[in-house]
Amino acid sequence: EQYHFKDRMRTLGSYCVMDLTHTTEEANKIRTNKNYNPAKGERNQYILFSDAVQPLPNHSFFHVLDGTAEQASELAKQAITPLFYLRDGDTLYGPVNRDQVRGNPRGPGGGHVVYPGVSRWGYPHTFLPAAGRSCQ
Repeated sequence: EQYHFKDRMRTLGSYCVMDLTHTTEEANKIRTNKNYNPAKGERNQYILFSDAVQPLPNHSFFHVLDGTAEQASELAKQAITPLFYLRDGDTLYGPVNRDQVRGNPRGPGGGHVVYPGVSRWGYPHTFLPAAGRSCQ
């Protein structure tokens, strides 16, 4: 497992999900790292087995970009998910298809909870999970 972990993770894309929904507690997919020692450069306190990491399912999370509906075409170039939302103050517009932006996105999509995230390069992003999904 450890020899193929990095190769497998690279094939999953920039964002992934840790899916433990169909895993029993006995499967123990998260374990304490026996080599954990921050003084020696080991920063990972826990080990996650790679089969629990899955590619981000299409249309399950949406990048949320700040801007107006009129800026949708320009902001689409920054979207890191195929469908994204625009946040203009307290109003969410979308979903907007980043490859097919035509004029203003359709009506408000309010009533959603958005979650902050940070890319592996340290860039902050905001995500909106699809109905029935959540983030932690």
